[in-house]
Amino acid sequence: MSGSTQKASKDLIRRWFEEVWNKRNEKAVDEMLAEPCSVHGLGDEICCPDDFKRYHREMNAAISDIHMTVDKLVSEGEDICGIMTVSGVHRATGKPFTVKGAFLSTVRDGKIVNAENVIDFMPMFTAIGLMSEKSLADALTGGEL
Repeated sequence: MSGSTQKASKDLIRRWFEEVWNKRNEKAVDEMLAEPCSVHGLGDEICCPDDFKRYHREMNAAISDIHMTVDKLVSEGEDICGIMTVSGVHRATGKPFTVKGAFLSTVRDGKIVNAENVIDFMPMFTAIGLMSEKSLADALTGGEL
């Protein structure tokens, strides 16, 4: 893959986070996500743009002020790997949170065809009061540390 193609793929990924998440532009999903696609790590598998748009609406209903920052991108061939920071406010509690995540996306013919996501939700769970770090330790050890 040429350097200009890799640059275009990185630009697409940056645009994805800016348009879809930060600007909440649902129409951009159809422009940037292939049909069919495969998206993992966000709950149920997402197989098409309509699946992703449902997920997007659910996330925006639960979290206000979602903002995603791409901290780093690395590309090899069709694959783009990145580190991101996600912040928002949990609507039910009004509590803000920040989490980190990583993703590996495959871009083909100018669209995202595959995405694997790994997000550390523990800081969000503790920030909004769903779980404390002690309760996680208790769950993992049976309460015996």
